[in-house]
Amino acid sequence: MKIAILAVAGLAAAAAAQTSPNGGNVVAWWDTFGNDGNSPSLPTTGTVSNLSAADWTRSADINPSSAGNTFAANGWNDGDETTNYFSTTLTVDAGYQLDLADLVIGIRRSGSGPTSINLRSSLDGFSSSLFTFDGSDDGFQNDIIDLSSLGPITGSVEFRITGAGASSANGTLRIGDYSEFPTFFDLQFQGDVSLVPTPGAMAAFGLAGLAAARRRR
Repeated sequence: MKIAILAVAGLAAAAAAQTSPNGGNVVAWWDTFGNDGNSPSLPTTGTVSNLSAADWTRSADINPSSAGNTFAANGWNDGDETTNYFSTTLTVDAGYQLDLADLVIGIRRSGSGPTSINLRSSLDGFSSSLFTFDGSDDGFQNDIIDLSSLGPITGSVEFRITGAGASSANGTLRIGDYSEFPTFFDLQFQGDVSLVPTPGAMAAFGLAGLAAARRRR
């Protein structure tokens, strides 16, 4: 749990590494506390074993923007979500699978920032929206986004937070920690990483289930 008191920021950040607002199992996390917003990337704070997570970055068509304790950008005004986005990639080690549960995130747009804001993934070529953020509100939003429908993932998956519709080139969008003030939780993915079941194990599981069904008759 991370308390918003500067004097204990280091202790709080360490304690928050694998805590969550909903009791979920955190598999990858990024701490935005202390970030100035316009850094080239948002470094990964940590992951569980057999999973790696890339730093959050900006696409080439948006620009760094200062905003304390977040990762921010402006330049969302050209109306093209295919080229305007924040992104990160999760990669599972060979022989393992990732079952995602939730993305836990805080976002904020300025009054002239993007009004169309979506979460997308490479699993379908970024064609559909996994979640649409509230683009009408320029206050800070905290969201727990259900990703369980993605099913088991092997290899790599890229996630993008896309944006368009800003009324000004100076309009901003920022991502950051999830807030239950005065407590903050790292931006995080939740779920589980496990061994990919072998064909033999699946067959054994199926036979065990059949035997159990017969015993119940």
